[in-house]
Amino acid sequence: MNRKRNYPISIFTLTALAVTAVCNAGTYSPNDLFEGRLPGHDSNIVLNTWNGNFSKKIYLPAYPSHGDTVSISSRATWTTDIEGDILGINSIKVKTNEKIDLVFDSTFKSAWRIKNESTPNTVGSQIPNDKKYVAYYVKDANWANLLHLPVYRGLTKHIVVRSQAGLATYIDNDMIANLGQNLKILKGEYYAFEWNDTKEKWDLIVEQSSNKEVKTDNIRDLTFWDLSVDTFVNGTGLYNNGRMQKPVKIRYKACLSEEADNDDCNLVDLTKEEEQYYLHLGLYGRNDSNEIDDLADNDEIFIDYEKDERYQSNLEGRNVKDTTPTDEQIEAVRGHKTTTFWVRYKAKSSHDQETLNICAFSRWRDENGEYIDDADTQDCKSNGTGSISRVISVIDGNYRGYINNNPDITREQMLPKGVCTTESQCNARPGWRIYNGWTRGISYLNANLFKYSSRRPHHTFRPVENAKSTTLARGCVQDARGGSDSKDDGICTNYVENGGYAGVSFYTTDLQFGSTKTVPISYSTEDADASGFVPRDRDTWQFDTDVIDPNRAGSFSVFSVLPVIDFRSGDTGRFVIWENIDGGHWSASTQNSSKQISSIIEDNYGNRFRFSAKLNYEPNMGAAANISKDYVLSRMQEERFEPIID
Repeated sequence: MNRKRNYPISIFTLTALAVTAVCNAGTYSPNDLFEGRLPGHDSNIVLNTWNGNFSKKIYLPAYPSHGDTVSISSRATWTTDIEGDILGINSIKVKTNEKIDLVFDSTFKSAWRIKNESTPNTVGSQIPNDKKYVAYYVKDANWANLLHLPVYRGLTKHIVVRSQAGLATYIDNDMIANLGQNLKILKGEYYAFEWNDTKEKWDLIVEQSSNKEVKTDNIRDLTFWDLSVDTFVNGTGLYNNGRMQKPVKIRYKACLSEEADNDDCNLVDLTKEEEQYYLHLGLYGRNDSNEIDDLADNDEIFIDYEKDERYQSNLEGRNVKDTTPTDEQIEAVRGHKTTTFWVRYKAKSSHDQETLNICAFSRWRDENGEYIDDADTQDCKSNGTGSISRVISVIDGNYRGYINNNPDITREQMLPKGVCTTESQCNARPGWRIYNGWTRGISYLNANLFKYSSRRPHHTFRPVENAKSTTLARGCVQDARGGSDSKDDGICTNYVENGGYAGVSFYTTDLQFGSTKTVPISYSTEDADASGFVPRDRDTWQFDTDVIDPNRAGSFSVFSVLPVIDFRSGDTGRFVIWENIDGGHWSASTQNSSKQISSIIEDNYGNRFRFSAKLNYEPNMGAAANISKDYVLSRMQEERFEPIID
């Protein structure tokens, strides 16, 4: 009886509409990210951490493409854990003054791996120990028959060895603590090792040559009885998205098999390795062959042994009260031990729903298919009565449809005028003007805010492939207009409305998650006494919505700001928007009346959807008012939500 090995949630590449008109820079800090999630749409990410700009966990991009790289450096006092589908490594720890480089390899397990790998051609058959994380691989024309692990730890904590060679490769077992023979590696396989300080050798910790579970020397011979489950903890509901986890309490009694015949045998606590080897969840009752259906043999069900802290697990089942349950502890029965397994359900269709009645049993066949004497399967029999609650309600949690009359998502629209009305007032807004150069400031500002929230109680939204704030579109209101300024050259001019009032000078529109600021925007005005534009004279601004709506936690928004530059008498009225916050090329203006935007978003239970919409032009402004060729893209239309099943 082989248990399906639990792999991390699968990753696949989506060919998505680009969400940005102005691409994010490749360099980030934790403060740019939402809960440590690195964005997608970037093939070369650089992340730097330091004190005051730190995250305990960083999550690798969810939908990478082959060859995408991530480089993470730390100057922070504290350790950062790098989480994701990393070949042979559960989590990479980056400490002060350390750096790690990763690359996504869709040709080998579709996983992230250490970027700089050693090979027989570069270092010979002796695997090095000069880095904290060492990666080594063999392939055709770069191959060795026998590899040797380091005889001492050196700088190395973790070693991953993989093969893409047609011929088998062996690892000498002299330095392997828990293996009595040379380790054979075939094409497409990999192994991982960690240093054992006690044995002063390397422990084989990950084997990906097969899914077969082997009873290692660390697993004791145990006998079980009084196994039962409780599915009522945190409610019986489980979304069908393959990410939410349903906690299932397992109660058991266990003794060493050699003492099991004694009525007063000493009850033992299981190690994590023993729990995963012996304890199983099954479907209540027997199948047509009078055997137990192991939950892990179901292609849609996955069993985890640790909680994924990114997702909530409190959810009521169907047709029960609407309040969020708490983590209720069952009353301990004298002598029973408890542990928790975490169940995920990954539907093949977004509408899949069903009710599972489950049970607990101890392994009843060994890895060779032989029956295990005294295996405890009583809880899975049709008359088993030991479990407090067996039900798991698998629920369709997907968001779908258009925004109009949507039962699950609501939209709020705010179009305030005069958010600030003088240069001193605009300049006084905390954190808005982040760089003050020798250029004209902002004296008036309008804004548009379109906010989207879940109607479901206790459900919140966050990005899957975006940072906290991503630029959708930006540009000036008046660039090329005909006559003396007929050239579309990225040089913007001021606009004076009827009555002599200054009109909006430029705009920037961002997709945002929670309470955050826009991506910084820099501009320089022209000095009347010296033509041209100087990056060091720039102003840089970063706008938040607190003065408009301070309650954006758990929502996502499309936020536009439309400022007026405070030109003075005698100014040329010309300015440029810089491509980067410190200068660079001039940024182009927007001469299309709309653009499609798209982003993958999820709620805090793991229900993912693609949000798509048309970012439309602002009426009576720019090209829409026949004063230039430039449109101001700041209105939302045709918002749609499409479930993501991955």
